Amino acid sequence: GLYGGAFGQGSGLPDDPTVELLRHTAPSGMQVACWNCGEVASISRVSDLSTRFHLEEVDLLDPGLATPSAIEEVDLLRMDFIPAGQSCQVLGKLLKSGLKPRMIAMLVLSQIPPPFKYRPVYLPGLPDPPGALFSCSLAAVEELVFPYGLALIRSTGPYVLFVTKDEWPSTQPLPISDLDCFRSGGVWGHADLPIEWVREWLF
Repeated sequence: GLYGGAFGQGSGLPDDPTVELLRHTAPSGMQVACWNCGEVASISRVSDLSTRFHLEEVDLLDPGLATPSAIEEVDLLRMDFIPAGQSCQVLGKLLKSGLKPRMIAMLVLSQIPPPFKYRPVYLPGLPDPPGALFSCSLAAVEELVFPYGLALIRSTGPYVLFVTKDEWPSTQPLPISDLDCFRSGGVWGHADLPIEWVREWLF
């Protein structure tokens, strides 16, 4: 879901990046298809643009999850917390079903450095993975999106951004080094997976 000031509080402060992007592009009539976003009208800086959101509640762990034909081509696909850490599995289903994003902004498990490829295992009826394992690793996402012509252009640590290679200037070759990104990015700490372990792991 989106985050930000609710019920008019913090109306002068930046909200969720998607909210800020929508406000910046308001004259273009940009539309947002949003799954499981809750009451977006309560977010202070989007209330006057809430009609731009097409809201839908979706079971992201449904084995038959697919992209609606009406939104197959999108400028930006954003993925935050997915139940049971199944970010890569959900992304894979959407891409296989025909979704064609120009960019993907995604929350990853920054505690797992490249080149390690990690995806939490989820089996219905069994306990979910530990809360600290809330997504797949950067290297796992890279492997998943590579066949679709998407490459890494930025990493903050918790969030990564991929772009379609055809959309990127030829003067700036892709992909960039995921290890360089990891070295300069921030890593979220968790009691179950201390940052000291990560540093000892990689460096």
